Amino acid sequence: MKVNPLEVESVLCEHPAIRQCVVLGVRASDTVQRVKAVVVPREGAQPDANVLRRFARDRLAPYKVPRVIELRDALPTSATGKIQRRLVQS
Repeated sequence: MKVNPLEVESVLCEHPAIRQCVVLGVRASDTVQRVKAVVVPREGAQPDANVLRRFARDRLAPYKVPRVIELRDALPTSATGKIQRRLVQS
């Protein structure tokens, strides 16, 4: 099944503790990739991966919910502020 990363990012960014998010595919086998989200919390927020997963589960089909949620301080961006997906390690 295919997952649109922009759909998952949009849902996760609705959470009040999330400032930025990027969703990637992580290779599980030669033919299977799993959904991984890399999120940047809002200042002062300490989101829990399980809480974010439940939040996504309430809004997305089960196969679209990220298996892995990684917290980071920042995401690589271009001069215009666009997230550079290719620089985010999967």
